[in-house]
Amino acid sequence: MNGSYSSHILLTPDTGILQIVRAEEINENEDYIPYASACCAGTTTSCVFEQIRVEHSDNVIIQGPGPLGIYAVLFAKEAGAENIIVIGGTQERLDLCLEAGATHIINRNLIQPEERMEKVMEYTEGRGGDIVLELAGTKEAVKEGLQYVATNGTYASAGIAVDVGEIGINWFRDIVRKNATVQGVWVGDIKNTYQAIKMYEKHKELLAKMVTHRIPLKEASKALQMMEKKEVIKAVLIP
Repeated sequence: MNGSYSSHILLTPDTGILQIVRAEEINENEDYIPYASACCAGTTTSCVFEQIRVEHSDNVIIQGPGPLGIYAVLFAKEAGAENIIVIGGTQERLDLCLEAGATHIINRNLIQPEERMEKVMEYTEGRGGDIVLELAGTKEAVKEGLQYVATNGTYASAGIAVDVGEIGINWFRDIVRKNATVQGVWVGDIKNTYQAIKMYEKHKELLAKMVTHRIPLKEASKALQMMEKKEVIKAVLIP
């Protein structure tokens, strides 16, 4: 059976498989469920940082403090980013980003778009984001995020996983005049999963906090509703 919401899945012969631990080495006292975050959010985020290049003096702006955003903070920090600014609307998630190493957080529910721009410019000393990552999954995030991009900066979008239709942007103002690069990221491969697992193992205690709910497979619809309402950070379905 193809798909994620099932107890079994059909694997093709060319499917890459990573063994986290050998059967004889399984520790009954260790919780392996949170590794699931590396297989999805971590893998995609690893692919993002494979597609872009973060320099040591860069200002990185992350739109979306969910699982993708939390992993992005860790990857940006490891790459040596000078400032890591996370913008989102859920304080619990923003706080976890701070714990992961973000230098600044902006709760978009507390201030207007113009004020958010002012904060970004304040934190980056008027430069804007050398790297801006859309990990929020909305058209509104793209339109706003492109305005944060610095001259010669890069905007990478990995949060939009479905067709959200056309996005009206000022191409000249936000892209051409800035010499900006726009990078789309869909999904990674097995090497990205490996990198994500290594990142998880470095920050196991922190990233385990991301899995806030474990929900039976038969209640998958409930899990999706909770995610839509931002009642969870990361939910894992248990067969």
